[in-house]
Amino acid sequence: MNRTSATKWLLAICLLSFGLYAPSLGNLFAKDDRFIAISIFDDGTVNRPVYEFGSLGDYFTSSYWGSNEDIKEAPDPLYRPVTILSYALLYHGFGSAGDEADEAIPQHFFNVLLHLLGTWLCYLLVRRLLIPRGPALLAALVFGLHAIHSEVVAGIVGRAELLSFCLGALALLLALGGDMRRKVAASACLFLAFCSKESALAWAPFMLVFDLGRLAKLDPNFDLRASLLAAGKRVGILAGPAILLFFALRQIAVGDLGEAQTAPAVNFLVDLSAAAQFFTAVKIWGYGLLKTLFPFSLRSEYSAPFFQAVDSAFDPAFLASALILIGITVGGCLVLRRQPLLFLAMASFMGFSFITSNVPRLIGTIFGERLFYIPSLGMSFLIAWLSLRMAGSQNLRRLAGGLLALWCATNAWVILDRNAAWHDNSSLARADGKADGAPSRALYELALIHGKEGKFMLKRELLERANAQYPELAEVWNEIGKMQVEAGDISAAFESFRRGLGARNCPDETRFILATNLFGLYLQEKDFENAREVLLRAVTLSEQKLAEKLIRSMPQYAQIADYAWFRTVLGELMRASRQPLIWRSVRGRMANDYQQYQDAIADLEIAAREIPPGDERSLAKLRLGLALKNAKRNQEARKVLEEIRDDQSIRPAFRQQAEALLADLGD
Repeated sequence: MNRTSATKWLLAICLLSFGLYAPSLGNLFAKDDRFIAISIFDDGTVNRPVYEFGSLGDYFTSSYWGSNEDIKEAPDPLYRPVTILSYALLYHGFGSAGDEADEAIPQHFFNVLLHLLGTWLCYLLVRRLLIPRGPALLAALVFGLHAIHSEVVAGIVGRAELLSFCLGALALLLALGGDMRRKVAASACLFLAFCSKESALAWAPFMLVFDLGRLAKLDPNFDLRASLLAAGKRVGILAGPAILLFFALRQIAVGDLGEAQTAPAVNFLVDLSAAAQFFTAVKIWGYGLLKTLFPFSLRSEYSAPFFQAVDSAFDPAFLASALILIGITVGGCLVLRRQPLLFLAMASFMGFSFITSNVPRLIGTIFGERLFYIPSLGMSFLIAWLSLRMAGSQNLRRLAGGLLALWCATNAWVILDRNAAWHDNSSLARADGKADGAPSRALYELALIHGKEGKFMLKRELLERANAQYPELAEVWNEIGKMQVEAGDISAAFESFRRGLGARNCPDETRFILATNLFGLYLQEKDFENAREVLLRAVTLSEQKLAEKLIRSMPQYAQIADYAWFRTVLGELMRASRQPLIWRSVRGRMANDYQQYQDAIADLEIAAREIPPGDERSLAKLRLGLALKNAKRNQEARKVLEEIRDDQSIRPAFRQQAEALLADLGD
């Protein structure tokens, strides 16, 4: 096959892959897209790293979550500035006019383009090993149509995997050239790959491994020790500066370089003994290998109890996974000289999947299909090797061709199905919740969808199924408790909320919700002492959210608790808080709701004067203006409100509120 013909076939493969993923261009933001890639969150606040385009320095000195720290259970040392920067560039480059569908189109389109580039790079990597064009095209076909890639391409946050693969593969290809400019470019690409996703650090050792496989194929007098030393030196010169710069910037952005804080809600291994962690992680790693070979039953949710913990080294699932993984590794190493392509197939899967397997260290998830985007490169190398081995047998080639065609057709069907599933959170919940063996969280999310549709009996049934299957999911207890409150069964609701607080899988966000729900019940039952204790517990979980919750619900609470009790409790919150001035502002707002205007003015004058410039200070000044207006101190109210209205550094929404209050004051 000549070069022109091969290029046409490669374009056809890319067009086929594009056609399969084209339906995803109509998708919205789903799952973590809504916390990372969207410009405006569901609560109306802005995602600053995307919405407010900053300098390059801002992105390279900020953590992955950026302004989203409040949704995390604990500080998380994720650092992916290139990925976040790509969301911001697309948002500001194409705009959205506040329409989610319009905003999502360029983000999805870029994901698809990156996957097509990845498919092309897969072909080039195989060709760099002097493999004929035919087998290299088959490798690209398998990569382009591999259904395990569907989550990465159809889900916008899969961008991290796509960028780390494309940049890492490009760095490897550039590094193979002798030109110094290419080597500098390779080092730069490596750095950008690391800044796309931390697991891309595996590209550095893989470059060494790839170099060994290439030398083993090209050099009939291949010497492992000498080649290893030479390759190590070359890779060290290229990767060393990129690694040092990455870790230096990461240290500035996220600080601690130690263990990530893993939440039980997303990775139950954190609650197991060290031995059980290892046994279970190896079993799940083996499951990942199975999914890479046969990606035919996919889902976005793999939380408990989809995987069961393994407590014994004699567990059949652990033994089978361990033996297969060890066999692949040892077998691949043994054939380095004779079958370097097979060696690289092993190294691709084992090397890239090891770093995210929970075996070397716990990561932020128990399992994810997205984690096998780069490791699936091993299957492309394997297909190229099999194609070469069967070149001499026409019957074998026909049989293998038929099996490969069936595999590709099945993968194509799965991709189309998963495109539809990833349209939004609702479609994803329906797909995962109806799948065989759906885990509790998938049933819970489907229950919420049915609740929004008014199907409350079905919602209750799904919640009860989820709870019976895995009673350690706090979100389920919270929803059951809320339904019991609506049904008037207060004693059962108390028990459900308490059970939720005691569940193992109870992230701080859910713990906060449960605590505030309990507070409302205690207040409703006029159990003020327990209400006070729960409120003091809630303030340690999220001060900002608790302040917002109390402000929203104050008119309702004012009908139950007297002013003196609330003022005393808010005083305790102020003393227990790391941000006492914010609580002084809240207490001033509360006093205003209770029509205690002099107390309100006293607190708000201090808050408006001492809170640092920003939204909280603007809120305190607005509340002060309102309190002065209610106290009939119109001249003072006008002065405060005019200051807000005329200050261009204050958010427009606050200036508009000040304008409305001034209009009420009249002349």
